[in-house]
Formats: sequence, C-alpha cells, structure tokens
Amino acid sequence: MKVQQLHPGDRIAAQLPALARRAFDTTYRPHNPNELIDEYLLDSLSDAAVTKDLANPLNTFLIAVEDNAITGYLKMRPSKGPKTISIDDSVEIERIYAAPDYTGRGVGAELMKAAITHAHNANFKTIWLGVWAENQRAVKFYEREGFTAIGEHVFMMKDDPQRDFVMSLNLGDG
Repeated sequence: MKVQQLHPGDRIAAQLPALARRAFDTTYRPHNPNELIDEYLLDSLSDAAVTKDLANPLNTFLIAVEDNAITGYLKMRPSKGPKTISIDDSVEIERIYAAPDYTGRGVGAELMKAAITHAHNANFKTIWLGVWAENQRAVKFYEREGFTAIGEHVFMMKDDPQRDFVMSLNLGDG
C-alpha cells in the first residue's frame, strides 16, 4: 500500500466520491434512519461535493492506494476547532475512511502517519478531529494513534444533532 497526496487533476481522483459514499454508508447507516443517510450522501458526498472539496486549496487529501485503487482517504484542513474549543495553529482531520473491505488492514494507521508528517511539515502544532461518540471502534483507533479527548461538540447530520468527541494530538512546535 502506498500513501500519497491527491490533487484535483489526478486520474485516480474519480474514484474518491464512490469510496467516500461507500465508507460513510457502511459506518453510519446501521445506526441512523435511511432517509437521513441518503440525504447526507446526496448533499455532502456527491460527486460534485467531493470534487468541490478536492478543488479547495485549503483542503489536503491523502489517499491509500493499492493496485491502482483508492483503499482509503483522509481529508484535512486548517481549523481552530469548534467554537467551544479554540485550538491555535491547528489542522483538522475532517474525514478518514477506509474502503469497507480494507477496514482493519492498517489503511487508517498509514493515512494517520502521513497526516502527522504533513502537519509537522506545515508547522501545525495540533491535529484535532471530531469523532461520533457512538463509533467506539474509531475512538479506540484515535486513542491508539495518540489522540486524547478534550471535549465534545455537536455534529449536525442534516437536522439531526449527533454528539462528537473532540480529540487532539499535540505535535509540539510543529
């Protein structure tokens, strides 16, 4: 498996929206109403939405690739954190997903390692993220990667407020 940065013009970028929808659907549909998931997939992870995110120069996408297929991805962007928790000189990991058939095979760990390197090289002092409190597998993954819970915030999935833990990793002086 190889981890690399994804750019808007890359041929492999066309695979990203379908992977994003598949990974999100697999994780969240069993715990949420179908209508809510369907709306979120159409609004936030459509081909157009993902392409727009990829074109935003503030966003960095890292992908795991095996046999010319994206097996996972991570989206990060500079952000001070949710209103309740201000974190200076920080970057947010907004999404990290592995293809369902690659979950548990080290894709997330490789993406996280690359994200930490990217954050260090960009002189960020902290990486933070929000993780759905109900997703204990993800919470445990982030804890293994060195993240600690520093608070909570609400993630609005359409009109449904969902509780997220805010977790951070201190990178020192960048």
